[in-house]
Amino acid sequence: MFYTGSRLEQLRKEKNLNQSVVADELHMSRSTLSGYEKGKMPSIDHALALANYYHVSLDYITGLSSERSMNASALISSFITLGNLAGASAPTASDVSSLVDAAIMYMCQGKPCGEQPLTAWRDFMRQLTACLSAATQGDAAKLADAANAATIAALDVTKMPARLLENKGGASR
Repeated sequence: MFYTGSRLEQLRKEKNLNQSVVADELHMSRSTLSGYEKGKMPSIDHALALANYYHVSLDYITGLSSERSMNASALISSFITLGNLAGASAPTASDVSSLVDAAIMYMCQGKPCGEQPLTAWRDFMRQLTACLSAATQGDAAKLADAANAATIAALDVTKMPARLLENKGGASR
């Protein structure tokens, strides 16, 4: 992994904040924050402040991990809260664990269809998150854009059979 300022920009945009607001709340200049969002590595003090502000791990901020939170108990707590709010329609920790286990087995078997399914899964989750955020904010235009992007990401999974045949040396259709 390596540091990428685009994570900071994404985190800020997910909260619908502008650079001036975040910079003011963190007691740094807007130009400093802008530099971090463009790829300049933040100082340790600023990296810690940004991680705390966005409620993500320092490893995520600095690019050492693609995992936002290293706190498994917070994830379990979120599943419990969602289950209490949504009831039977909510995905469970077991549902997600089964999907992750299947992805691990897929990787261990040499990615028979390439990176496609994992990329599609990740893109779909990000776009579904954007859909839920836009719906919460009542932003129909952002919701439509995110829903279309989520659909495209989900449809990318349909490329798997052709990729499997291609990787086995057969003709793709």
